[in-house]
Amino acid sequence: GKIIEMDAGESHSLFIDEVGYLWGFGNNEFGQLGQGDDKYFSDPVCIDGPRISKVAAGRYHTLYTKNEALGGMGCNYFPQVLPSLHPENVKYHEIKNPVEIWSSNNGKVYLIAAGDLHSAFVVGEERRLLTFGFNKYGQCGTLYENDNNPYGNEEKLSPSLEVIKTFYNPWIGQE
Repeated sequence: GKIIEMDAGESHSLFIDEVGYLWGFGNNEFGQLGQGDDKYFSDPVCIDGPRISKVAAGRYHTLYTKNEALGGMGCNYFPQVLPSLHPENVKYHEIKNPVEIWSSNNGKVYLIAAGDLHSAFVVGEERRLLTFGFNKYGQCGTLYENDNNPYGNEEKLSPSLEVIKTFYNPWIGQE
């Protein structure tokens, strides 16, 4: 069938077919292809569907919308997939099966974006921007007074911005 949407991460590719199924291939080391394992796939594998409408690929994570909700999987070290999980909870550093990140009951997801190690989406009739993940450089829309504090001191840069959870990983070398 026809491809209606696509994106690519560092080493994985994703597309949505005309029926609304999400497919992917390539690197699956962190579960970014949602197959429950870390095998590589040179042929497309079905991730989820139908009713998938948007997809975004981060470095090692995947985001997508299904039924106006946000789903995802893959590397969660910062945490760029499930912001509600404490980053030091090793069990959830790699999410290898699709999970719901944001329910449409909380507001329809209109736009999604996956950065290298962070994520963003726009929700609700008021079109609020929500961000989460690695934020060393303020890419989640907050500023830190002290980079040694992994959670920092958040300062809103815009009244329309809501930060779900930001995290600077102290295990990554400071510059």
